[in-house]
Amino acid sequence: MKIFKYAVTVCVCAWGAAGAADYDGPGVAGTIAEDTTWAGDVYLAGDLLIAPGATLTVEAGTRVTVSREDALSRTFVKHGANYDVEVVVAGALKISGAREAPVIFIPESDGSPDETWSGFELKKGGSLEANGAWLVGARWPLPSAAALSEDVYTVVDTRKSASAYLPYRGRDGTGKGTYFYADGTLIPKEVIKANRGYSRWIIAPSAAFLSLVFVFFASLGDIDVHIKTSEFIVNLRWFVPIPVFALGYLGGNVIDTDWGARRAQNKWLKEHPDFTPPF
Repeated sequence: MKIFKYAVTVCVCAWGAAGAADYDGPGVAGTIAEDTTWAGDVYLAGDLLIAPGATLTVEAGTRVTVSREDALSRTFVKHGANYDVEVVVAGALKISGAREAPVIFIPESDGSPDETWSGFELKKGGSLEANGAWLVGARWPLPSAAALSEDVYTVVDTRKSASAYLPYRGRDGTGKGTYFYADGTLIPKEVIKANRGYSRWIIAPSAAFLSLVFVFFASLGDIDVHIKTSEFIVNLRWFVPIPVFALGYLGGNVIDTDWGARRAQNKWLKEHPDFTPPF
């Protein structure tokens, strides 16, 4: 089995290198085998492999537009996840952005930039250093072994405003969920809390009441006759509303948190009508 696995790996790597050699379309795809620097606008047309010994440096202010579909895909092999573009780091990747001039990886526009490319995969022996970066629509979280600054964020959800996309919800470098103002700054937790709704206090009691009604009408039948167990166990059904209430509260709390972030962002948009969208 191991021999078969290694054979498949070799074939796929060889196929990927061949794809790089015969790719003559627009943009960049395939294998980076020597030190390379990206700056300005870059179009990533397909899967990218940073080979061992090679370093790709992405300078501050660089905007990398990622193709919706891997240009190196073959009909007999799925290269990446569902033909999405991925960046495999077996060498070194240095994203040298800054808060004032971040590096932005963003999907090619086709109506929504949410979750449309795979992201980065860090191989054993590879290294990934990132500072001041926005990864818009990446399905995979940043590798845990990557060296990240506080200004690296993955945007998993955006809002449309006119012709621009605004960051809304995402993850920081540690993978922790967070919300953004329209300019990309983080919405403080206390602001989200102050703007939350009260769905949890509507959903939880309603769900508990409905479950209690269900238990009551079920108890009117003859189910006790057919259940050969202790009266204590049978009567536990009357406690069903308690976990139902808890689940309803947790679900409502998620809705309220999202609502609080949306309200906070809407207020920010009214206060900053002339800001420049980051994407």
